[in-house]
Amino acid sequence: HGFHAELQGYCGVYHGNICKKYVENTKSVWYNNSGGYENEVITTGLWEELIVTLEEPCRSAAEKLLCVYAFPECNIDKPLPLCHEDCVAVKELFCYKEWALLEDKKAQGVFVKSRKHFRL
Repeated sequence: HGFHAELQGYCGVYHGNICKKYVENTKSVWYNNSGGYENEVITTGLWEELIVTLEEPCRSAAEKLLCVYAFPECNIDKPLPLCHEDCVAVKELFCYKEWALLEDKKAQGVFVKSRKHFRL
């Protein structure tokens, strides 16, 4: 029989800065046991390294996706996962050129430095 990794963390109100435009402070978000500070730092790094280089409509879509990924809404006591459709829309509709460029760089062994443990 298989085992499930228990999610270590808790639900709480978002008090950060980088995602306040996208994360409602009336809703609970999931924090892993680092307390959200680590995700705030990583998100800020990604914003400065990657998001600011993007143009609309990709930029707004990427900002929102990053924030929902970093600070998912709570469902009872678990994080709500990203919707597959949202990822596909960002990858294939809003950011297809930018995504292709990132994939090319990745194939050459060039990664976004500030991503830390974040993966999409």
